[in-house]
Amino acid sequence: MTSDPTIVHRGHALVRNSDFWEAVDAEHPDLARIKKMIAETYRVETGRDPATEKELSSWLFMALRENPDLRKGISTEKTPPRQIILPNLAVKFDYIIRRPCLLCMPYQKTDYIRFHLYTDPVSRQADRQSAFKKAVKDYLGRIKHDFTDFYNERLCVAVLFAMRGNSPMTDVDNMAKTVLDALQGYAYANDRQIDHLDAIRLNSGSDDEAFIGIRIAVTDIAGDEDVLWPEFDVRWVSKQGIGPIDLNPYLPSKPLPASP
Repeated sequence: MTSDPTIVHRGHALVRNSDFWEAVDAEHPDLARIKKMIAETYRVETGRDPATEKELSSWLFMALRENPDLRKGISTEKTPPRQIILPNLAVKFDYIIRRPCLLCMPYQKTDYIRFHLYTDPVSRQADRQSAFKKAVKDYLGRIKHDFTDFYNERLCVAVLFAMRGNSPMTDVDNMAKTVLDALQGYAYANDRQIDHLDAIRLNSGSDDEAFIGIRIAVTDIAGDEDVLWPEFDVRWVSKQGIGPIDLNPYLPSKPLPASP
């Protein structure tokens, strides 16, 4: 969709700047240079200089919403297409959790659901793990998300952790496992149904805010409908120069004592 030439939309100078789009579409985009070009466009269009980061963010956010030529965002045309610059962290988090999985959902129509948990993540080693699982199940029961389409299916699950700025560093796999355990028996029958897991940890930019974003989708990534010969040729492994790994030399010579 091309904008009406009689209407001057916010961000019009950005749309017409070929150097800007060349920088966006570069093999390795120079993000600092792209930000400077956005700031210069803001100065030209508004006559205000200098601008704070918050002012630039607000201006770009409105330009992306209002200008028909910017509806795809500041996005590279390379494969896979990707947003290069986003106005703020909230938009970035939303973009990440809304994006389709390029492995599981690129071509076919796929059922999926997205939702958020407004809470700090909890590690598997944490004493609060049991309370976390019960609280999540109780919350989902009140919200009444419909997981019928996913409960018994093979799944692709994405989990996004927005961490407090002052939170201690925790293993992302441990946090993901706690979330998956909390969803078990509610969003799906068993977490063994998950064939593809995508776990991402980001800083929320605040010492007071934390949340978890979750996307659940049906996937056939583990199926064999997309191959002609549905059998793995093990000779392929040896041809890649990959040798077998033998655990026996590393096992204890005597049986380990039973756990108390």
